[in-house]
Amino acid sequence: LRPGTDQGVPYIDRHPEIKNLSINAGHFRNGLVMAPASAKLLADLVLARPPSINPEPYKL
Repeated sequence: LRPGTDQGVPYIDRHPEIKNLSINAGHFRNGLVMAPASAKLLADLVLARPPSINPEPYKL
């Protein structure tokens, strides 16, 4: 199973309606390669820190 998105860009964001749900999915075959940066971005978002990279392309 290699889930991907229609745009080819993964979703890395907090859910807009469910407070304690964060999404880090849709990496297709690049999941292992993108895992460190994806995890860092999601951690920044969850902990309300300034993001290490621009989160706009990954928003839900």
